[in-house]
Amino acid sequence: MDLDEASKKMLAMVLSLAKKELLDKVIKGVKGCTPILAYLEDNKEKDVLIGDIASFYNLSTARIAVAIDVLSKKEFVKKYKPIEDKRKTIVRITKEGEEFLSKAFKEVESVFVSLLKKLSEDEQAEYIRLSEKMVS
Repeated sequence: MDLDEASKKMLAMVLSLAKKELLDKVIKGVKGCTPILAYLEDNKEKDVLIGDIASFYNLSTARIAVAIDVLSKKEFVKKYKPIEDKRKTIVRITKEGEEFLSKAFKEVESVFVSLLKKLSEDEQAEYIRLSEKMVS
């Protein structure tokens, strides 16, 4: 199978999932502000600046600042100004943000479980092995 044909088949599978509305649960967890919460969760032991998040996701600081404002209104994050430089903003995930993120990840995991159940144990292992190889 050539790569063009394989990529078209992969796209068709993704679109098929979207039609089954399974992908909606996955996308809901990915779009919007969930990736920012995931970044903050992964880096909660250090001071995270809006610029750090923007650099990581290759987005503008203005766009991240808007998302942080949304998350702040939902009480998923707290914003602080460091004493040494009031122009910067430190962002930390709150307990509510951690709970929301955990729930979002569990929803996505349930979608993956429902998909993996269609495969035998050997097929599941092979799927995971191949997927890891593709993204490494």
